[in-house]
Formats: sequence, C-alpha cells, structure tokens
Amino acid sequence: MIDDFRKKIKISQNEADWKDEEEMLYIADKVRSLDAFERQQRAAALSEELGSYDERLQEFGVCLRELEDIMPSHRDTRQMLVRIARHFCNNRDWLNNLFQKKKLPLKAMTKEINISKKTLERNRKYLISLILIFGCEDFARIRENISFTSVEEETRCVEQL
Repeated sequence: MIDDFRKKIKISQNEADWKDEEEMLYIADKVRSLDAFERQQRAAALSEELGSYDERLQEFGVCLRELEDIMPSHRDTRQMLVRIARHFCNNRDWLNNLFQKKKLPLKAMTKEINISKKTLERNRKYLISLILIFGCEDFARIRENISFTSVEEETRCVEQL
C-alpha cells in the first residue's frame, strides 16, 4: 500500500511539472507575441511620423530622401550644425520667424552665433531638418530614434578644453 501511495504521488508530481512547463511555454508565447505587437505598433507610429516630417520638410524645400546627400561629410561640421540647431530652438523669435517666413534669420544668427553667412547658406537644408527634429514636439519619436549622443559627448569634451 505504501509503495502504491508513493507511486501515485510521483505521478501527480510529474503531471504538475508538465502542467507548469506547459503554462510557462504558454506565458512565454504570449509575452513574445505582445512584444512583437508593440514593436509593430512603434514601427507604424514612427513611419507615420516620418511621413509627417517629410511633409513638413517639403514646406521648406527639402525632401526626406535628399537628407543623406546633403548631410555634411565632416564630423565637426555636423557637430557644429547640431549645436546651432539646439541653440536655434532655444530662441522662440527665431523659431517663429522660421515657421512663418520659411527662411532662416541669417543676419541674427551670424551676429549671435559668430558663424559665417556662407556656412549657414551652404548647410541651410540640413540645418532646417535638424531644427525641425529638435524644435517640434510632433517629432519626438524621430528624435528618440536618431542618436545624437556621440555628437553631444564629443561636443562636451571639446567645450571642456
């Protein structure tokens, strides 16, 4: 009788282990499918935001597809333009002027930032694309997905010297 009782306990423990394992697999499958769904939703939202960003860029005569071609090849120039764009976004008058007239306030910028007008004109499209990313809350996902950390870290290191 004792042996029979032990056998039944062993069988019920094996069934419990099997059921726990099956339940764990079920939960893991659910988590994977939820993760996949969330990734898909984020990708769709980012895609929609990129479409709206492209429309906004076209208001300024810039196309999303041409950004790769107009991006400055020198890292220091890109760093400088990121700093200028961030500074630009802190000046509400400049932002309002840009959004109303669809032009950069070059005179005011050359005086305050101490940069040549030629450099600003040459990089106008790229600078506007950065200003839109940093200055518009509508493009928060784009801002999160583009890494400016290396530019900012290098900038901080240069400013500390």
